[in-house]
Parts: sequence; structure tokens; C-alpha cells
Amino acid sequence: MKNLVVFDFDHTLVDDNSDTWVVKCAPDQCLPDWLKSSYEKGRWTEYMGRVMSYLGNSGVSGDAVRRVMESVPFTDGMVEVLGFIASNKKIIDCIIISDSNTLFIDWILQAAGVKGAVDRVFTNPARVDHRGYITVERYHSHECGQCPVNLCKSKALRDFLQSQLRGGVQYRTTCYVGDGGNDLCPVKSLQQGDLVMPRKGYALERLLSRPGPEGRALKPRVVAWSSGLEILRELAAVIDALEKRVRDWRRSLDRCRRGGGPLPRPFIGNERRSDNMASVYLRRVLIPESVDPSCKKILQENGIEVTEKLNMSKDDLVDEIKDYEGLVVRSATKVTAEVINAAENLKIIGRAGTGVDNVDVEAATKKGIIVMNTPSGNTLSAAELTCALILSLSRHIPQAVMSMKAGNWDRKKFMGSELYGKVLGIVGLGRIGKEVATRMQSFGMKTIGYDPITPPEVSVTWGVEQMSLEQLWPQCDYITVHTPLMPSTTGLLNDAAFAKCKKGVRVVNCARGGIIDEDALLRALESGQCEGAGLDVFAEEPPKNQALVNHCNVISCPHLGASTKEAQTRCGQDIALQIVDLLKGRALFGAVNAQVLANSFFPESHLWIKLGEALSAVLRSCNTSKQPYAQMDITTLGGSLKGSTDLMSSAALVGLLKDGSKNNPNLVNALTMAEEAGIRVNRKHSNEGQGLIQKACVMEVSVNGIWYKATGSIQGDVPVLLDLNGSEFRQPVPLSGNLLFLKAAVTPQLLPAITGVLAAAGLGMVSFSASVTHEGDQWSCIGLSSPLADLGALKSLVKEVAAVSI
Repeated sequence: MKNLVVFDFDHTLVDDNSDTWVVKCAPDQCLPDWLKSSYEKGRWTEYMGRVMSYLGNSGVSGDAVRRVMESVPFTDGMVEVLGFIASNKKIIDCIIISDSNTLFIDWILQAAGVKGAVDRVFTNPARVDHRGYITVERYHSHECGQCPVNLCKSKALRDFLQSQLRGGVQYRTTCYVGDGGNDLCPVKSLQQGDLVMPRKGYALERLLSRPGPEGRALKPRVVAWSSGLEILRELAAVIDALEKRVRDWRRSLDRCRRGGGPLPRPFIGNERRSDNMASVYLRRVLIPESVDPSCKKILQENGIEVTEKLNMSKDDLVDEIKDYEGLVVRSATKVTAEVINAAENLKIIGRAGTGVDNVDVEAATKKGIIVMNTPSGNTLSAAELTCALILSLSRHIPQAVMSMKAGNWDRKKFMGSELYGKVLGIVGLGRIGKEVATRMQSFGMKTIGYDPITPPEVSVTWGVEQMSLEQLWPQCDYITVHTPLMPSTTGLLNDAAFAKCKKGVRVVNCARGGIIDEDALLRALESGQCEGAGLDVFAEEPPKNQALVNHCNVISCPHLGASTKEAQTRCGQDIALQIVDLLKGRALFGAVNAQVLANSFFPESHLWIKLGEALSAVLRSCNTSKQPYAQMDITTLGGSLKGSTDLMSSAALVGLLKDGSKNNPNLVNALTMAEEAGIRVNRKHSNEGQGLIQKACVMEVSVNGIWYKATGSIQGDVPVLLDLNGSEFRQPVPLSGNLLFLKAAVTPQLLPAITGVLAAAGLGMVSFSASVTHEGDQWSCIGLSSPLADLGALKSLVKEVAAVSI
């Protein structure tokens, strides 16, 4: 449990801002007018790039700029604040989110001797190039429309908090110390109990002191400051309060151990549980193979019973799994359809690693079981192994080692080649591909790549030019693949592809066996078209065809991509934290078959899920023919529901499929079950609301060519029905309890006759709502104290009758 301190940089840590610094570097202490337009229009990267070019062309070196940066004065008392943070690193994390450049910030912090206080810097990076000039490297995306520069400070803060949460760190409070008007963007995302500290006399303080919406909408406490010592006092008070809570919790734990009280709840700070998506119940988890101990520890700390039974046979697992709601595996355990079908209570299958090759995802989805993996757990380990194989191929390191062990000293035999200036082709530009690119660029390699998903404008920001495979093959000196194994990538590097490559190309595969055609690779090695291969994975593991493994130009490993202590620890922690986050309604990460659930973490999502199920229940009651449904159309209305159409469709299908289904429908398997039932599902969204209703969901179902339609929304915390089959209710109908829907011509005798039937059945009316008259007929909804057992008593009085209990 920690507190987070966030500093802006210009005018907060130091008393000169970025444009002042670069002016001091200019030969005549003044930048030309043609630079000002970029700065004034907020095109920060363009501005900095032009400034750096101007300084470089004027003969200003990186060392000269550094000397100016190191002379920038700190705000009064700020060195003391950073020293306090550095001495309390166990309970304080500190990050900087700034419009300035990373290189400048590092130089200033180093000069003041306080760099160790800062854990992370979010800004636009720069570097000193081979000429000694400073160049702008790349920049963060600008997404909010409020920050006048490329860096969106709110996004940077969100990304950091989410990454820390996945690592098990949840902050009790966040303290944002800033000054400029664009600091209002991240401040708006702070929560109750957080602290915002604007510098007195600067734009942020003026914005926060206004009586308008900016000031009123804020949840955090606001404390203005004029010197670092005032910040120091506030931080010290926060730390004192935090340490008191820790001491109180430890005393409660000691009393429990002595038998004098209940076990205190695990203390993780000011936990903010989201009451959004429908909760997943998880009481017991089975771990049938070796997973890092941190996984078990985290699950147990969150009230989950964990059983470890290693080296279980398939039959043992089939017998055992029925007693568990959760299953955590690595790669040795095969979670087949037989295992899944035997799992009567299973809700989650967690794979502590990347990929889910050992899990029957289709069978799990049909049973509504969430399958998740840890896609980033072994990213660094796999990337580092890839880089190690590239280096080994270039210098024949394993072969030279074996020669030395055999007693030889043969320097000429192992003549290598430099990586500098060579072209590396990266097929697959996801997490691992990106990490490989940034590392190999440090060797001076040119990186090009191919990826059908990652946009070229994204990959170019980290130095990879994208092109087609036809263009890529002939340019590469080295090729590394980082794609999943699927029909479109099986045998991706085959005889035809090798024929298009440079003679002497070297290839690396640390992704999945089968992406490189092994027979084609062996032929390319024998012909000299391929000069060497580094293989960590094989189509069949362990490989039975030893001809490739034994080739003198092949460096092979027994699938070691994730075999580091750090990766295994990270994967164990990640899968446990992902499960806990899901159970507590915080977030869904790593799910491979439940993407629809990712949209369920928005305000009131649990109410909209209930609405979708309730609308289905109403329309299901109207279908008196009991014939199968042919089609369902879902339309979400209102800008805030734009990303929730899939979620509403799944929720509606859950309600529609509840009757007569062998499996229990849920948000995970609803679409699969609808497809099996032959129900065609259409989804669309409109940003426009309906009349005075800003957010609504319209549901239509077709049975034997007859259409039924219902529109609903949320009012307060209650799902309501707005209209039924085109008839709008004068008062929205709360969708809860025992509801009786009637369609009849409006007459003075109708209501007394209906109440008479209800009274004879011993039922009381709880509520009544009628629709606007529609072609002489009117829909009415009556809330009843108990369900009406016999609807036949009303059929002589009305044209249509339906009953539903919600």
C-alpha cells in the first residue's frame, strides 16, 4: 500500500519553463519568430524538433544544452520535498508528467542529486544523436482535446495507475502538484480522498477557484502552495495518517493471533471497488502444476481458497475439477473439452503465460467459462532471448564455446559480422516485437516490419517502418517472427518466402513452432540461402526431426522464451491480480473469449446489464407461441453507450435464452448459444437519444415473422420500460417484481373488471401504468403482489395478456 505523488515540471519543480531553457541555449539568447507559431498552436513536437534543428545548425552541442539545463533553479523547498520522497520510498511513489523533454528532466534531477526520488517520467523523449546534437525522438498520443500539447497528461496518469494495479500496487491517495491550465485535465480524473495542490498565482489555481463547473465537479481536496515546504507539510500529514492505519491494522492482526478478535480484512489502502459489472463468484481455485508462489499468496489474501495438487493425470483432473470455480495452469496441464465438461462450477480458467494452446477455448466459451492469459508477463524475457539469438547468430557464440570446450583455438572459423547498419525485419509488431525493435535499434540496426493490426503511424513512433511481406523479404539481413500460430501464419516463412530473401539471411523464431516451415528452413540452410537460424520453438516439441537441430548453423533452445525467474514471477502475479480485479469489479484484462465483458466496467453498467435481461424477459412473455426466435436487433441510443452495444446484445440474449437452454447462458457464452440456436443478431448504435431520454436501448425480436419491440432506459438506479410494441407509457414502468401486461380497447368498464379478477385471485395491485392510446388499443402494466397463476381469466377482457416476474 502506497501513496502516489505526481509532479508537473515547468514552474512546479523548477522556476524556468521549457521555452525559457531553450532560449538560453540560443546563440543570441533569442529564438526566431518562425518558431513561435508552432509553440502557440500547441504543436509541441514540431516546435521542439525545429528548436533542436535550429540549435544544431547554429553549432550548439548537446553538452552546451546540458550545461544550461543543469543550471536551472529549483523552486524553493522542492529539493527538500524530493529528498523526503526518496527517504519514504516504501510508502511513496513519485512520477513526473510534463510537457518538457525526458532528457532535460533527467539532467536537472541529476544535477540536484534527487533523481532517485522519481520513479517514472512521462513526457516527449529526446536524445543526443551521433553528431552531439539533440533531436526529438517521438511523442505520446494526444487524445483528450484539452491538453494543448501532444502529451495527454490524463492518459499518462491512467496508464501508470493501471500498470501499477496489474503489478499489485493500489494507491491510497494520489497527490497531483501542478501549475498550468492543462493540468486540469488529469486533475479531473482524481477521486474522493485524493489531493490536488495548485501553485498559488498560476493558471491551475485560478481554474480551481472558479465557482463554475471546473471547481464544483472536482472530487479531490484542493490545497494551494507557494513553496515546497508547504507541499512537504501536506505530504507528511498524509504519510502520518497512512502509517496510523497500518499500525491499527497490525494491532488488530496481533489481537487475532492471540485469540482476541476476528481476522482483519487484508489491508490494501483506500480500495475503490467498482460496482459496475455483474460479479463473478469464486470460492475455490485449483492449481495443478507449479506456478510462482505469489499467485497463491495473492489469491489467499483476497479470501480465495487455493488448493495445489501437482502432477495430476487427466483422469485425476476430471475427477477433481468439479469442486472448483477457478483453475490456474501454465503449459503442462491440458484443459481439454472433457475436463471442461466435467467442471460443473468452473467460472475462470487462468493461464499463467502467453497463449492458450493448452486450453480448449471453444469448449470453455460454450459453457460460459472465462479464459484469460497473461499477455505481457513474459514479454521482456521473450524479447531478450530473441535479441540474444540475433547476437549469437552474428558472432557464432555457441559454436565458438563448444569449440573451446573441445580444446580448440580456431579464431578464423568463427568470423562474424556486425549488427550496425544491418536491416532487421520484424513480422508481428505487438508487445514483444516492439521490445525487440527498441533493443536492436541500440545496436544501430534499421528496423522494418509487418503487422496487419498495428497501425503504421503507431509503429513508426518507435522506429519501425511498416511494409508488405513482399517488400520486406528482399531487404532483410535478419528476420524475427512474433505472431500467434494460426492458419494465416502457419508456414509463413516457406520455400517461396526464402527465395525472395537476401542470400545469407538469418532467421529467429521465439514465438510459435510452425510459423517457419522447418523443412523449407533446412533446405535454405543447406543451399546457403539462409546462413543461420535461432530457434526456441518447434512444430513438434520436443522435436523428433534432429536434422534441423543438429545443423551446424542452427542455434536451438528447448522453448526458453518465458524461462526466467522474473517472467514466472510476473506471470504468477499477473494471473492472480487479473482474477482478483475481475472478482472485485475493477477491470478485465487478458480475457481471450470474453471481450464483451471489457465493456462492462463503466458507470452503471450493472444496471444496463439488468435492463437488457429484463427487456428480454418482457418480450419473451409476449411470445405466447413459444416458437424459436429467428432474429434479434439491438440498438443503443446516446453517445455514452457507444461502446456498449455488444454488451447490451449479450445481456439481452442471456434473458432471451434462459428458458429451454441446456447450458446456463451468461455474458460469455450468449452469442455462441444464439448462433447454435439459429438466432441472427444485429447490433447498431445511434448517438441521438429518444426524445427527452438521452440514453436508451431498443430491442426487437422476430418469431415466425412477427416482431416484438421494447425500449428501456435507466432512471435513478432502476431499469425502466419506456414503450412496448410501439406504445409509449405515460409513466416509465420499473422492471422489477411481478408485472402483468395487458392490451385492450379503452373503456370505462375495463379497469374495474380487471381489478375484480385480481381480487378474486387474492392479488393486490402494487402499481399501474398505461400507454398513450394507439389505434384504439392501449397497453397497460400492473404491478402485482404475487404472480397471477391463471391468465385465462383475463383473456375474455383483453386482446393480449402477458406476465413476467423480474
